[in-house]
Amino acid sequence: MKTTAKTIFSLVLLIIFLVACFGLVTVGYFAAWLQTYKAFTDKTLVAEVTISESKKDDKGSYADVKFTPYQTQSALNTLFSQNNQPVKGDSQSYKLYGDTIYVGGPIIKFKDSLILFNFKTIYKLGKIYARYDLDNSLEQARTPDIASSYDINGGYTDWKYLHDNYVSNNIIGDVYRDFIDTTQISSAGMFVDNKPHTYQVFMTTTGFLWQVE
Repeated sequence: MKTTAKTIFSLVLLIIFLVACFGLVTVGYFAAWLQTYKAFTDKTLVAEVTISESKKDDKGSYADVKFTPYQTQSALNTLFSQNNQPVKGDSQSYKLYGDTIYVGGPIIKFKDSLILFNFKTIYKLGKIYARYDLDNSLEQARTPDIASSYDINGGYTDWKYLHDNYVSNNIIGDVYRDFIDTTQISSAGMFVDNKPHTYQVFMTTTGFLWQVE
């Protein structure tokens, strides 16, 4: 009788142990999945763009655009601060000829293994511009006096130096490629409508993304 009781007790303990192990493994896998999902779907607000309704003058159709950048805190401040929301910067106004408004800039995307450890894509807003994407003949007929491209934060100058180092066949290029997946120009655009809209521009792991506010 005692032997039977001991056997039953041992089996109960074994079952409890296996259930606990299964629970820990399940929690671990869920936490890993959650971290992976968060890391690869994370987005940072980088700008707010208000686009007027489509207008027209003797040069062609255009839109009045109000561009407001958002400044993010440094990585160190983000680590130790509870309030890591982007800070709104000074607004800038542009008259852009075209049917599509673009915001672009250089980005540095890290290797996926580093993204899992919260190495966010580095970006710089470098340009705001417009194109006639719905009628390419209008774009081809664009003349120099129809200005529709403006540099922000120095444009793409710094990116070229970084990209040249990234693709170089030397030790600097090798080090860059060990950590960086790609360095490129990312651009995202939004069509000009028949009524004004305000959009938010986000930086994701793969580039810029527009969303209706």
